[in-house]
Amino acid sequence: MTKPTPFTIAIPQTKIDAVMARIEGYQFFTAPVDDNWQYGMKTFVLKEVRDYWLNTYDWRKAEADLNRFPQFKAEVDGMELHFVHVVGEAKGKRPLLITHGWPGSVFEFWGSIEPQNSKTE
Repeated sequence: MTKPTPFTIAIPQTKIDAVMARIEGYQFFTAPVDDNWQYGMKTFVLKEVRDYWLNTYDWRKAEADLNRFPQFKAEVDGMELHFVHVVGEAKGKRPLLITHGWPGSVFEFWGSIEPQNSKTE
């Protein structure tokens, strides 16, 4: 196992700009008439999602939220692991290890971490 190293999500602005350009430039096709959603997502719904990403979603706010807790990476048996390390109300005397499945992420646990973390501040 390698020594854990701090990890911070830091998406370069050029990458965000490239993603936004692809979203903005997407060419919607004429969807078949489908009143029951039997052929999949409605074009008007996809356009609403696109508009949200272009005009409302705040990448930097989301990035800050994802970086709210201390994160690390370490190699274990040749595999790089990403983890969050928060010392809770027991000051490390009662360790708790929580894992997630696929698809999923550590972000699923932010609501569980926050109440315990805020009690000790």
